[in-house]
Amino acid sequence: MSTQPSQQSGQRQPQSSDAAAAALIALYVWGDMMWIRSLSKAFNYVRSTDMVAGVQFAATRLRRETVAIVNQLDAQTPVLLENLVDSVRHETAEQAKRIPPSPPSHVGVLQPPEPPQFDFTVPLGQRATDAIRVDLQTELKNIRARILRQQNDIYKLTAAGAATHSVQANGDPIRVSQQRMMTDLLQHGTTGFTDRAGRDWQLSSYVEMAVRTATIRALNEAHLQVMTAAGITLFTVPTHVHTCPRCFAWQGKLLSRTPDPRADATIDEARAHGLFHPNCEHSIVAWHEGDKLQEPREWSADDERMWKASQQQRELERRIRTQKRVLLASPAPEMRAAARKKIHDYRAQLKGLTDSTGLLRRPNREQIDLGLKPKANTK
Repeated sequence: MSTQPSQQSGQRQPQSSDAAAAALIALYVWGDMMWIRSLSKAFNYVRSTDMVAGVQFAATRLRRETVAIVNQLDAQTPVLLENLVDSVRHETAEQAKRIPPSPPSHVGVLQPPEPPQFDFTVPLGQRATDAIRVDLQTELKNIRARILRQQNDIYKLTAAGAATHSVQANGDPIRVSQQRMMTDLLQHGTTGFTDRAGRDWQLSSYVEMAVRTATIRALNEAHLQVMTAAGITLFTVPTHVHTCPRCFAWQGKLLSRTPDPRADATIDEARAHGLFHPNCEHSIVAWHEGDKLQEPREWSADDERMWKASQQQRELERRIRTQKRVLLASPAPEMRAAARKKIHDYRAQLKGLTDSTGLLRRPNREQIDLGLKPKANTK
């Protein structure tokens, strides 16, 4: 990944926040894929030698390779994170310059106080960009620590676990037990994370969620600060295709920064009831007196059907990625053959789903690297 800082970085045009977020995600996708390859080599060695001695040697080598991967992540994360912060700050400043003047008040209506003039020497959205830096520094540091702990699990899962399973599973040969444990490790992975809701994430998917969620929240918060500075206090939530039931309730609603009798709720209240949840792509837009509001409507059976279909699509994409992990790292031909069959079956199900519902197929979401083609500097 070409992430070496430029000597003239202060003179270049910042990336878009989407591109900067993708670069940071791609770094950790690279780390995940490199660890899978290291795990594959460890599995191959375990299969070709004495069980206990082989696992001990494989664990030592895996430890060394894991440390090298994490060192790369440690070295490159600060640069990419600062690029992301700069991108959010730049987009906020550009957004401030495009704010249209408030429309004139109706005759007879008390004129509001004149909004403060923008001072472009003050970094608008500073709190938001500081927040994204702090949040992601902590989150990504925890992920790197988790990666370092992974190599300890290969011994427990492959040695002790497989030996125990061989007794419990009607005396299966140790090779069959090994394959079961290897498949389980690759499918569920010590690279995985379980969130507070009990959902399991693979490392690359978790990083993507964390980075994109933090970026969207920072942009929304910075946008809110800019609008407030311009004297705008009311906002609406635009419609989003295939939204979830929690966010649907807020589409078209009028929200305010602080309690306002004209608003349906404050932004904090809407957030507390599910708006802007992880992976939420909703934003807020300014609303002026006299602007038309979206007509409210009830959550329909068609909304429910399309929402469930979109979630089924995400699940099939995750299953395809999981089996590709198995295919990439499995040392046994029979394991790879089983993974290929499952990939074929899941792809067929996904095609049938998108054809019958009209959902857009997203091939990048079926790739282990999420279509980001990650690589890292080796200099």
